[in-house]
Amino acid sequence: MFTTVGNRGTMHLGLCLRVLILATLTVPIRAAQPAQETFTLTVPDGPTSTLSGSSVSLLCELSPIFNVEPMEVRWYRSSNSHSPALLYKDHKIQEAPMDPQYRGRVSLTGGMERGNVSLTLERVTLEDRGEYVCQVSSEQWYEKASVFLTVNVTGSEPVLSVAEARGGGGQMNVTCSSEGWSPQPKLTWRNKEGTEIRNEQEVLNTSDPHGLVSVSSWLLYASSYSDWLACTVSLSEEAKREGRILPHTAVPGVYKEAFIVTLILSLVIICALCSVILCKRRGSMWSSSQKSRNRSDQTELGQRPAETEHLIEGAVNTVQTPTEQRPSGNDVNLEGAENTVLTPTEQRAAGKEFNLEGAVNTVQTPAEQRAAGNDVHLEGAENAVLTPTEQAAAGKDLNLEGAENTVLTPTEQRAAGKEFNLEGAVNTVQTPTEQRAAGKDVHLKGAENTLLTPTEQRAAGNDVHLEDWHQVKGFKVPPENIILDEKTAHPAIRVNQGKRACYIKEKDTEKPSVRTHLHVFSKESFSSGQHYWEVKVKDSSTEKLSWYVGVARENVERRPTVPLTPQNGFWILSYDKEKGFQVNTDPQPPITVAELTIVGVFLDCDRHTLSFYNVDTKSLLYTFTDVKTSNYFPVFSPGQRDKYTIRII
Repeated sequence: MFTTVGNRGTMHLGLCLRVLILATLTVPIRAAQPAQETFTLTVPDGPTSTLSGSSVSLLCELSPIFNVEPMEVRWYRSSNSHSPALLYKDHKIQEAPMDPQYRGRVSLTGGMERGNVSLTLERVTLEDRGEYVCQVSSEQWYEKASVFLTVNVTGSEPVLSVAEARGGGGQMNVTCSSEGWSPQPKLTWRNKEGTEIRNEQEVLNTSDPHGLVSVSSWLLYASSYSDWLACTVSLSEEAKREGRILPHTAVPGVYKEAFIVTLILSLVIICALCSVILCKRRGSMWSSSQKSRNRSDQTELGQRPAETEHLIEGAVNTVQTPTEQRPSGNDVNLEGAENTVLTPTEQRAAGKEFNLEGAVNTVQTPAEQRAAGNDVHLEGAENAVLTPTEQAAAGKDLNLEGAENTVLTPTEQRAAGKEFNLEGAVNTVQTPTEQRAAGKDVHLKGAENTLLTPTEQRAAGNDVHLEDWHQVKGFKVPPENIILDEKTAHPAIRVNQGKRACYIKEKDTEKPSVRTHLHVFSKESFSSGQHYWEVKVKDSSTEKLSWYVGVARENVERRPTVPLTPQNGFWILSYDKEKGFQVNTDPQPPITVAELTIVGVFLDCDRHTLSFYNVDTKSLLYTFTDVKTSNYFPVFSPGQRDKYTIRII
């Protein structure tokens, strides 16, 4: 009996141990095989909001909770499922198929062993807004759900204005506008007590190409000098802007403004009258003094009242002998005046006067001039034209802009080796033939002009430039000193910075994109002094379709859609095959150029001017006269749809 009972107890104990071991083995096997289970995804009911430039987590969790590390997790935009924002597979994130715009900005939040597959997105931009799909899959089952992301951008301060409503009646039309919001904001009107005003208000929303919203509203309100109105534009309590205004028109201020304008005009008129009176008095005093000096000199030299005057005021004159002038029939025109050099007998017979400002002029010998009682005036100085011996005896000098000037015969001029120069040197007068033989030039304010016969002048077509070309070239900046900032370059252009030249070219001319302006800025700016650089815009054998060069101020908006105008901080010269050469002014002046391969850009920071030159012809194309900013950045563009480069040389 005892033995039987003992065997039966042993059998019950072994059976219990077997059941316990089986139960222990069964539980881990079920946990290690989640792929066999079905599941759902839990995501937020509404959109997830964040600020531009911040980080955000897009929540997505599995239900029931279990380890998802052996499974595949895919996050993608609903419009682009082939290029996921993130792909987790084979226990790691796969970089190859990832959308480039998300590379380095996305990661899984963590806690995958607890079923958490949320996505973390860093440095959020406005382009990141929209629908994202969270998808988790195994070999037997998959599930997906959508998460919506909104990017909040706070717009500008509201701008309020008031005007009298049509029909009057004491009603004011009050408007409020603000721009640069995302998503669409809420606009609210409130009175002084903080009560929201809903009656008779209208709201208008518009979007720009970048998706930013502009909002405006207006309402009719009773005129008041104490009860202000508040306009609030907001996305939330934390992101809002408010402006206030008194709903009345400033009628009393009209009389004050009229008084100020009248006072200013009166002061201007008084100053103008004083200037005219002062100028007349000075002219009368100068005329009296001049006549007194003329009379004293005439008495001293025993001369008669002057019949012939010689005036030279900074003009370059061609001198011919009477024999050379008469056969050729040439006229020497200076500032539109006809100047003929005659013998003393011919001068007296013609009764002509030597004057370089619109008069017919004659030259006499010293003896004939003294007999005629003539004076020689050079820049207002009274000088008798004598031979060198007579000048030494009289102790007189010929002053031309404060310099000592001696009138010699051609033989004496060649012996003295002197040069005719109107800027403070010892000056001599020679015939054109003698001057060309001596190889001498006539200089006028830095411009180089060879003294030729009238026929030779018309044939040569010489021009006296207001800007000295050689002086402008003296401010040239070496091309290696103009370093381009490739960070500012449009993605569609390529910059090659060499030692002797900088090449700028469009990358892909076969695929025009949504771009409008392709340019690059220099890394360094100019703030003072004068600077000149040259840009070779085409070769003689090639044909450019478009380009533009110029300068921009420091804080310009560098988006490619910003209009290139002086108001936006751009001063440029542009070329388009269909439109020709243009400057970005309104209205645009005509610029006619037959051929241009090299553009010269001259920036005078002190005078706030910007000039463009045709280097091929050394001629001025256009000058901006009001380029005011603290820092000037050169800007260059190779144009669009063009395979040829432009070069800074």
